[in-house]
Amino acid sequence: MSNYFSYFPKIQHSLKDDGTSVEVTNILKRFAFRDSVESGVDSFYEHSIEDGERPDILAHKLYGNSDYAWIILLFNDIIDPMYEWPLFGQDFTNYITAKYGSITAANEEVHAYYKILYQGFTRIDSSVIKTKKVEVDLTTYNSLGSNDRSFDTAYEYEVELNDNRRKIRVLNSRYLNTVVDQAHTLLRSAT
Repeated sequence: MSNYFSYFPKIQHSLKDDGTSVEVTNILKRFAFRDSVESGVDSFYEHSIEDGERPDILAHKLYGNSDYAWIILLFNDIIDPMYEWPLFGQDFTNYITAKYGSITAANEEVHAYYKILYQGFTRIDSSVIKTKKVEVDLTTYNSLGSNDRSFDTAYEYEVELNDNRRKIRVLNSRYLNTVVDQAHTLLRSAT
């Protein structure tokens, strides 16, 4: 990702009240992919992030250059890869421990209560119909029968969020040079 900011415009910024300024990179500039790239049927595909796969590792694997990690992050609207990229192993455990105090505490804390509208099942053709449920308050939850309600612990919630972060969209390498050129043009022309 080291070359990502090389595309951004430089601006003069006053660091002191004495009138002196320095040239800095304007990291507040953002751009979006053109609709034709984002909505193109063959412009991207789904990817499931594997354990330990960081943006730079994935960029090297897909595009042959880890410097293109910014494309993966930008294409998925990931601004903070520390918290918007899936965590693995000890990193996930450390996150849960820092947020809830311990894994045990996260498993004991209720995140949300649900009313089950219908139970999930597997059809004869092996397709799976997921359980349909809606979030309710504690009073409503307590008024329901045991077969009509469920809850998620904070730990289950965090695991689901983390697992959902594994599903990303990846730019087809055929469009890589076009996107890099567009980014360079857009960011350099913006002042």
